[in-house]
Amino acid sequence: MMAVPVLFGVATIAFALMYLLPGDPASAMLAKSGASAEQIAELREDMGLDSPFHVQYLRYLGSVLQGDLGRSIVSQEPVLDLLLSRLPTTLELVFAALIVAVPVGTLFGVVAAVRKDQWIDRALVAFSSVGVSVPAFWLGLMLILVFSVHLGWLPAFGAGGVAHLVLPAGVLAFNAIGTVMRTARTSMLDVLRQDYIRTAWAKGLTKPAILYRHALRNALVPVVTIIGLQFGWLVSGSFIVEAVFSRQGIGLLFINSILERDFPVVQGAVLLAALMYVVLNLVIDLLYVIVDPRIRYD
Repeated sequence: MMAVPVLFGVATIAFALMYLLPGDPASAMLAKSGASAEQIAELREDMGLDSPFHVQYLRYLGSVLQGDLGRSIVSQEPVLDLLLSRLPTTLELVFAALIVAVPVGTLFGVVAAVRKDQWIDRALVAFSSVGVSVPAFWLGLMLILVFSVHLGWLPAFGAGGVAHLVLPAGVLAFNAIGTVMRTARTSMLDVLRQDYIRTAWAKGLTKPAILYRHALRNALVPVVTIIGLQFGWLVSGSFIVEAVFSRQGIGLLFINSILERDFPVVQGAVLLAALMYVVLNLVIDLLYVIVDPRIRYD
């Protein structure tokens, strides 16, 4: 039920921020043509930019509700078509990072919890701290320097195959692994303290049966929750990573559109990112039922 208010709020904030920025689409379109002030004013009138804020805002909302995100100022293509053409590249990167980060982070978290206060626990906790602290753009540049420039093992830029995906997905996954690992470790430690786990030990069940059949499944509920949050972070993080690795996805389009003051594309990209985040969180809510059969939705 909260999906509609969230999307409405994102659309409102995106429109307001673009409205408050200096300049407008008419000025951006005629900036390189040497147009006079009168010509710019005439174009602003034709585009409805001389209307009050609330009139422009209501017109924008009406268009969005009809699936019309406007046209790009730079390319004159429909914004929706432009975004959808870039969407597969971005989703490929985000899901590749997610597929790596979730199992690896969960595994590290479980190992750290089982070996609490031992050297491996301290090492993994330190690794997670580095993972959540290192800036994605810096890590991306370092990986390009090592694996592309010096070793020549992997391509540094572009998209095309698995080889082009390794470095950017690795950068995104590295940052996400730390968060997933911390969540899994904390959750596993909490489950291992429960009475039913002590009862299982007392019954003489094997360690793998206790850890993976009884403890892990209950510890996964917070991990599933963090997947939804991490997806939002990965989508926003992919914008920077795509710029570093020159991947032709929504992120690179978004950054270029900001630099070129292509306001309709910026607004559309923000709205599409919010929509993806909302949809995935709805899917995560449904996954709770699978992970923990005790959860039921009326």
